[in-house]
Amino acid sequence: MLAGQDQPIPNVTVTLTWFGFDNASGTADDVTYPADSTDAAGVYVFGGLAPGSYRVDVDTADPQFPVGLIDST
Repeated sequence: MLAGQDQPIPNVTVTLTWFGFDNASGTADDVTYPADSTDAAGVYVFGGLAPGSYRVDVDTADPQFPVGLIDST
């Protein structure tokens, strides 16, 4: 979330993907962690992570995802 620009999205499903030891997205060593949900304030936590690059995906098909909200990524 960028300060002053994005609004938190409460109660939606998020998925975390680690880009693996090669640090490249979309390769065989990528690891997708079990999905989690944001809390009422839009906060989520994935703990115990290895160093490296990650991508967080928000499930826009989640019934709690706000209607009319546009994915800016």
